[in-house]
Amino acid sequence: MYTCQDCGIEANHHISMEKGGVAHYCLDCFNVYLCKRMGLDIALYDHPKTISVEGQRFRVMKEVLDNGVAYYAYKGKPTALSSVSYLGPFTMNGKEAMEELKYRIVAFLKHDTLQEDELSEIGVIGIVEDPDAWDEIAFIIDGKRYSSEDMMDFFSSVRGVNMMYIMQPRIPEPGSKWAAPESILPKKE
Repeated sequence: MYTCQDCGIEANHHISMEKGGVAHYCLDCFNVYLCKRMGLDIALYDHPKTISVEGQRFRVMKEVLDNGVAYYAYKGKPTALSSVSYLGPFTMNGKEAMEELKYRIVAFLKHDTLQEDELSEIGVIGIVEDPDAWDEIAFIIDGKRYSSEDMMDFFSSVRGVNMMYIMQPRIPEPGSKWAAPESILPKKE
């Protein structure tokens, strides 16, 4: 186990540096590192640790990516099966991103994706690794995990339709590790 070189907690981001050696960061410190590398001010993306939407409290975390800042809202622990995300542009501050995230949570709360074991017209389906089969994926619907076979059963009831979708980042799994060479990370031109 490696610890973050900046704050000392467990590191989950490991970067092979161009000058040699490996840098180890936790998610928050990696966000700071990546913002500095891209010439961005991490303070612009500050957000509250929790937000309330329709009487429910959600925890919030962020992840700086190469194409924007992903904000994740979840209830309970990051292991929660249901999460909502918003990928904001670098030009949007954390306060503005929270408003968009709240809007998405409201939409998420209004409709169950499954109604009487059939897919609704609008919904959210998470795609994750299946913990029971190393080479399979699982689907998260309304806070429950479903297999690929279950998903095919759900799709069979909606034959003859077109499915429109929006890909959004999913909250990182706790304990997940990320490693890459520094050369592939985005930087200020």
